[in-house]
Amino acid sequence: MARWRWIFLVIAVSLLSGCATAGIETAGGLQVPDAEIYSTFAQGQARLRCGAACSGAWGYARRNLKQLHDTGAWRELALQVARIGHDSNLGYFYLGRAAEGLGLTEAAKSYYLVASGALRCDAFINNCDGFQLPQLINTRLESMERAASIAREQARRREAEEARNKVQRVPPTPPVRVD
Repeated sequence: MARWRWIFLVIAVSLLSGCATAGIETAGGLQVPDAEIYSTFAQGQARLRCGAACSGAWGYARRNLKQLHDTGAWRELALQVARIGHDSNLGYFYLGRAAEGLGLTEAAKSYYLVASGALRCDAFINNCDGFQLPQLINTRLESMERAASIAREQARRREAEEARNKVQRVPPTPPVRVD
């Protein structure tokens, strides 16, 4: 009988530890206080470091995270992913999409690049929630690069147009009279 109690205790502790959340760390490895989660995220410095200990909390939140993504609730998506801290390419993909949706382009690129080296959501059991990762991450990076290239070309054309207009606006010099 004592043996069954011991087994039950081990299972209970395992299940409860699977419901933990760890939050995020900075890229330098420092734990981020709750009050600084959003600013760390916005700078592209959030790192998800929790593995198996957070898998229960991640699994419990998956449906809500997908809904936040699908409805474009970017800030809340970023905060929820960061509070759980589960290290996976899906977690970083969510951070990247949230940053992209909030106009934080450099942060989005950072998260997409980190996602490429993170634990895969389809490594053992497919927990990618319908996302085709890492293909979708590569597509987002390529899309962002195309948008940046178009923006650079448009800026170059505007500058050239402004320079032409500036030259055309120079008033003609009055003729010099020689008596």
